[in-house]
Amino acid sequence: MSNLSEQALNIELGNQLAEMLPSFSKIEAERTKVLAKKPGKRPDISITSKGRAPVIIEAEFEPAINVEEEAKGRLKSRLKNQSLSVESVIALIYPQELRQASNLKSELAKTRLRYRALYANENPFPEHGWLEGSISDLADLIHLIAVPKSAFDKAAEDLIHSIDSAVSVLENSDAIHL
Repeated sequence: MSNLSEQALNIELGNQLAEMLPSFSKIEAERTKVLAKKPGKRPDISITSKGRAPVIIEAEFEPAINVEEEAKGRLKSRLKNQSLSVESVIALIYPQELRQASNLKSELAKTRLRYRALYANENPFPEHGWLEGSISDLADLIHLIAVPKSAFDKAAEDLIHSIDSAVSVLENSDAIHL
């Protein structure tokens, strides 16, 4: 039986995520020269797309004692050729059984992974414990956390402005008689 490395799993996970996230421009696994100002550092998986915040995945085999610390160390870093910094990182735990996978692509696709999202200025999600899901579930999480916080802030600001405008129109309307 083989004894697969974490790097081999990261590359396969990156390949499967690329198939599930076609709107993202670049998904790279185990590459150096990805982080600006830290060319020798190698994120496990980096995910970028125009208009979205970059996301990094840091992964380890269970018991994954250092995965959260490694993930936290990637927050606020900047990827080369990206204007937005890393606002969120996913800490991911591979089950030990994957080390012995005879068909890595197939077995990784059906494996339940444990993960949590860490943020630069917010509590992790989930706040306590880990999510468990398929690679498809992980891809859904990446879609969500890649939306830059500034986009949420702008949308909230626009919504408040719209509500204030509507209230003002109603208050000044002759159609309303109290």
